Amino acid sequence: MTLSMKHRWEIVFLSRHPKGPKLGIAEVARTVKCSKKTVKNWLDCYQRTGDVEEISRCGPPRVTSHAEDLKIIKIAVEDPEVTSDAISKRLKRRGTVISSRSVRRRLNEAGLKYTAPMCKPLLSDSHQRNRLHWSKSHRHMDWNRVIFTDETTILLDRPPSRVWQRRGARIPVWTVKHPLKLHVWGCFSSEGFGDIFMFTQNLNSDLICKIYEMALLPSAQNWFEDWALQEDNDPKHMAKKSQKWKAEHNVHRIPWPAQSPDLNPIENVWKVLKDQLRQYRPRTLERMKRCVSEIWKQFPIGYAKNLVNSMPDRLEACISNNGGFTPY
Repeated sequence: MTLSMKHRWEIVFLSRHPKGPKLGIAEVARTVKCSKKTVKNWLDCYQRTGDVEEISRCGPPRVTSHAEDLKIIKIAVEDPEVTSDAISKRLKRRGTVISSRSVRRRLNEAGLKYTAPMCKPLLSDSHQRNRLHWSKSHRHMDWNRVIFTDETTILLDRPPSRVWQRRGARIPVWTVKHPLKLHVWGCFSSEGFGDIFMFTQNLNSDLICKIYEMALLPSAQNWFEDWALQEDNDPKHMAKKSQKWKAEHNVHRIPWPAQSPDLNPIENVWKVLKDQLRQYRPRTLERMKRCVSEIWKQFPIGYAKNLVNSMPDRLEACISNNGGFTPY
């Protein structure tokens, strides 16, 4: 319980001051209208420090020293996969007994959380060199006239990543061996979010040309007269038929470095779309299509502008990391 400075000194006066009534802890608690534990904490604090300034001084003593705290943090930083229980056992073998719960507290105090890592494809030296060169050569590009595109796949019966369950109990989550899939092609620019195209069959060059015709061109015509296309190096995008279609329709495609999903801001859009889709819990493919369409239409223009404006920062992060992955 947090008390004002006035009430803290009132506790000291009622219990310890030579001219005070020297009341017991229970009576002081009733008078000040707080718990007996709060009264005891502030009295202990006054006895140790002669002051009632900081409540943090009044708690139980820490079970770890500063040196032990640094050891815990060092182990977690050097081995990010290690669990708090493993850290506790490792320290115990070295003669230091600290519970896994205390280990978690110290790591949380240091700003560390045990969360899922960002999964990134492995980059070869060649990938990094190409990413670095590409980022430097596109440093001063006007991204406001670029249409960002990509495809993603959504599983209909995707199991939840986390559920609430009581300690000692396990909630079963039923999975389907071959779940239905919905593929979604989407695009956006600084002018907002364009058309999406949903399909269930495998993507090929014929289908991607159909998507260009039915979704890309209508979106571009609503936004720009002069624009450039961003897409990754998927074989369907690079097929002769796809390249011929783009040449016939005067579509300028920006060269894109391999293994670079972090440089494409539409990846952030897919993450948001899938997170919001979980709230709808669609049970049929048609329902999923309606939900995806509804979510996509609700994305504001400001969100698209922010994503486009993030491109210079993405490139600078890639350059600073010598072509390595960015945190985006």
